[in-house]
Amino acid sequence: MLSILENDHWRFSPMRHFVSSFILWEVTADIKSAPCVATLRNFDELGEKARDVAVLREFVNSHFNPPGTELVEWYPRDWVDFPSTFLSIHDYHHRRWALHLHRIWRDLCRRVREDVRKHQDHYSLLYVPHPFIIPGGRFREFYY
Repeated sequence: MLSILENDHWRFSPMRHFVSSFILWEVTADIKSAPCVATLRNFDELGEKARDVAVLREFVNSHFNPPGTELVEWYPRDWVDFPSTFLSIHDYHHRRWALHLHRIWRDLCRRVREDVRKHQDHYSLLYVPHPFIIPGGRFREFYY
């Protein structure tokens, strides 16, 4: 993928302009495991039809995966639902808040799918071998 992005054809191509505009307008996709050259060729074949929102939506949906599909949930092996140290929090409301916060950390743990390592040229996300915490909300990745 990086070699394609460094190529002037990609940098100044109509596909980049239309797809970037579409994705900014409606964030719906990440790069799919289809060879980039074939994706460029398929877009070029659309010609003027690429200006039609429905055609562009179909192109994006058929060449890109939904956001976040390169990540999978991950739970630490030593995870416990209720740490015994929380029993030392005497105030019920504070203990409940601490438990809620503790569970959020578990829900934000992710790791990168093995397919990203095997096919790095098909993804915009760089493969990292270790699990990490995502920011949450619409932010599904960590920042290098």
